Amino acid sequence: MTFDPLGLMLSGRRLRHLCHLRAFLSRKARSTCSFSRFSQAHGYAIAQRLEQVSKAVVQINQGSLYPALHRLEQKGWLTAEWKPSETGREAKFYCLTPSGRKQLKAEKESWARLTGAVQLVFDEGN
Repeated sequence: MTFDPLGLMLSGRRLRHLCHLRAFLSRKARSTCSFSRFSQAHGYAIAQRLEQVSKAVVQINQGSLYPALHRLEQKGWLTAEWKPSETGREAKFYCLTPSGRKQLKAEKESWARLTGAVQLVFDEGN
């Protein structure tokens, strides 16, 4: 068992999965192939954007990000396509799928319930 930053006891595997999924799917999907402010994004750009939006609180290393993206792709929540990046090098660009948007909604609702419950626990002491 591992303790998360809020002090809740979760299994290490479950905690990692939830953290990666929620960090990755934390922004609103706006179209069939978009999440965050990207229409499509490669892994490095996703990591950079998460760090920027979170004011450097969320920093995902490549050793965690790419396996998480691969798992999301295997579940059908992302599609991926190899194409040239802005530097001209080939990169794998990811898009949120309709089922990924559905999962995003479910994860956001779950996260809201969890953070609300944690807030209730913290408020109890006041």
